[in-house]
Order: sequence, then structure tokens, then C-alpha cells
Amino acid sequence: MTTKNVPIDEGLLSTCQTEKPPWLSTTAFVNEMVSQGLQGVTEHVTLKVPSGTKTHAQKKEKKEKQSEGTLSNTNRVSNSINKEKEIFKKTKFKFSKELIPSELQSLAPLIESFWHSKKGKKTEAAFDLLTGEKGLLGIWKKYGEDSAKDQIELAIASGWQSITLKNHENFSISKKPTWNPEPTIGHPAQRLFTASRGFD
Repeated sequence: MTTKNVPIDEGLLSTCQTEKPPWLSTTAFVNEMVSQGLQGVTEHVTLKVPSGTKTHAQKKEKKEKQSEGTLSNTNRVSNSINKEKEIFKKTKFKFSKELIPSELQSLAPLIESFWHSKKGKKTEAAFDLLTGEKGLLGIWKKYGEDSAKDQIELAIASGWQSITLKNHENFSISKKPTWNPEPTIGHPAQRLFTASRGFD
């Protein structure tokens, strides 16, 4: 590799010497910085990290501050994930009795009690599942108000996460068998003999 001496401003050279890590020579450090600058896209652009990333000297100062016990949180990076979390916190779902469908208004006190005692997430989607066609409203339409009321009471007592029509149909205690049970036929030795009728 051929080299050429290029004059560099003394202030810039002294800045390079303070910024370079100790394992690199000044020449290697300057060559690397020029190479990165000519490439156009640096890591801080693609990773969305502010261009004022910490240099070796600043990291050294931070370590010294940590050892002194005065650490400040001035390096917080505001990114899209943090912004989404802040927006979500502002638009967090809040339960109110007015959101309960009109068909279920007679069950509103029980629904409110269940919502406050329920385990799991208390999001808008969870509320829609609870009060929608796949939840209490479906149970109410298909099996009546008493079944819906029983399900809410069981859910409150048992600490369920949600109430769904599918679970009601699969696990309901009052569910009647869909098949006709076979009559029990006793063993021939169990037949009863009477004098008037013989064997029954």
C-alpha cells in the first residue's frame, strides 16, 4: 500500500488523538474515519442511534462518574418503540357500564364485578370478547339469561380470565348428553323366577 503525507489541521489532529481508542495508532484511526465518511452511510444512521454517540474519551468519563456514584441518565434514546408505548399508555382501555350492550344491561353489576376481579389482560379486545357474540351475548341469545348469569357467577367465584360461548358449550355442567344411552341389560342369571310368570 502506497502512502502520501497529507497536511491535517493541528486542532483536528489533537481531537483525533483524544477520540481514538488506545489500541489504534493515530494513522489507523484517521484512515478509518476517512473511510467511513466516504462510504456515506454509517452505523448510527442505519441503527437509528443519534450521531453523537459516545467516544472512547466520553466512555472513560462515564466510568469515572459511575465510580464516583453520580450517574445521570442523559443518554436516553427516543425511538419509535418508546413512542408507541407512550401512545398505548395514553389510550389504555377503561371499563365503564355504558360500554355493556343493551341486551346485557340486566347483568351489568355482575359483569362489572367480573371485570374488576378477572385475571389476565383487561384490554378492549378482551372486553369485546367477553360481551360480544362469542361471549356473554352469544350465551344469552342461545341459552338464555339464566345461563349467562350462571357463567358470570362461576367466573367470579373461580377467577376465570374470560367467558366464551365455546367454553360454555364444551364444559357446561347442565349440558345434556347428545346420545341416547343404551338400556342396561342384566346378565341371564339375574332374571327373576316367579311361579306365576316364570322367568322375567
